[in-house]
Amino acid sequence: MNKKTILIIILILLSRGLRAASDNDIWNEANAAYDRADYVAAADYYTSYLERGHLLPEVYYNLGNAYFKQGKLGLAIASYRHSLKLDPSFRAARENLVFARSYTVDKVEEKPRGFLVDIWYNFATLLSPQAYFILSIFFYWLLCAALTMLMLKYGKRELVIYLVIIAAFMFILSAAVTRFAINEERGANWGVVTVPAVDLRDGPGEDFEKIFTGHEGLEFKIISKRQNYCLVELASGLKGWIPRESLTEI
Repeated sequence: MNKKTILIIILILLSRGLRAASDNDIWNEANAAYDRADYVAAADYYTSYLERGHLLPEVYYNLGNAYFKQGKLGLAIASYRHSLKLDPSFRAARENLVFARSYTVDKVEEKPRGFLVDIWYNFATLLSPQAYFILSIFFYWLLCAALTMLMLKYGKRELVIYLVIIAAFMFILSAAVTRFAINEERGANWGVVTVPAVDLRDGPGEDFEKIFTGHEGLEFKIISKRQNYCLVELASGLKGWIPRESLTEI
């Protein structure tokens, strides 16, 4: 290894070390700003930290708190939902999301999905897709072990058969939930209103008829986009077009 190569390696290591130190400084500055109630600066620092690739649920959670303290309800809700998208089991983020939603003007009733569908959806969103994937792998190997025991006639036959049935059922269930959760995460594109009020219209433009007025913090599913407008669907099933600058995507 020649001197030039060694010098390049040293420079790369130094640059990485400086970047890590810089990232830590940003994180510390963000927390310090929040502690001294400078929520605008805290939000800027947390945003900068995210832009450097630290897409962590705790960072989005802190950012949501900083936005909520500023009264930016829409951005706070979006941040909490980003946090829960990364970690559905993050209890503090879920509690703060519920609390932030209590301040919204629009109380939109969800379109009925049915009792069994609600149970399935709640179960599928209880953990992250990654966690369900790990569970499916675990039950797959448990099923393989149980089948091996059955073929080798190891242990009591009835107990081994029960183990095979349980492992097979749990593997199929966890695999199905994993697929559903991944499709739900990738397929759905969500948004939230970040301006004080915005009109939903029956077409992409100001000339179309107004069908509903949404307020900051209103959440919806984004169906499609056309020029500077988005077609959105509320939880009630109502659909309409709103300007893209009035929302932030989740």
